[in-house]
Amino acid sequence: MPYESILIVEDGSCPAGANAYASLEEADAYALPRGLWTATEDEAVMRSREQALLRSSDWLNSLQWKGQPIDADREMAWPRTGIGARGVEIAPDTVPACVRTACIEAACLVASGTDLFAEQEYSGRITARSTKVGPLAESFQYASPGASTQPKRDALTARIAWLLSSLPEDVGSGATVHVVGRA
Repeated sequence: MPYESILIVEDGSCPAGANAYASLEEADAYALPRGLWTATEDEAVMRSREQALLRSSDWLNSLQWKGQPIDADREMAWPRTGIGARGVEIAPDTVPACVRTACIEAACLVASGTDLFAEQEYSGRITARSTKVGPLAESFQYASPGASTQPKRDALTARIAWLLSSLPEDVGSGATVHVVGRA
């Protein structure tokens, strides 16, 4: 029995049940030459990669995008209307290539064990920490020399930042991170 995909790719035409921004074939075409994953015929690995594409699409759907979805009842964030960025008006029947690429790159992270929905952890030396009791708050100052304070997701959001109305947990080198609601 041939392998049957669980993906219904949103290509801008709003197919019923759309659940991903890229197909396994598109992901392989992008990820294989970049060494992000290896070629396989193993159905369990292929299913796992499709699940990673689903999860990465879920993560993309959770972001704050510019414009409005063409149908508020759809799960998918794309296609959208009212987006003019970089001097280009994006047609309402389009999913930009950078969204598909971000989906694939995020899927590669998911396939390697990254949870895109987990609270971000920051490596690097903490140079200052403050705690406030009411309302509860905590903040950290990270050193920038030699510290890797940029989480992997920041590279993904940088690719699509021009389409986002706000960047999720925007943190950079030497940044102060404020976590509200933790003691």
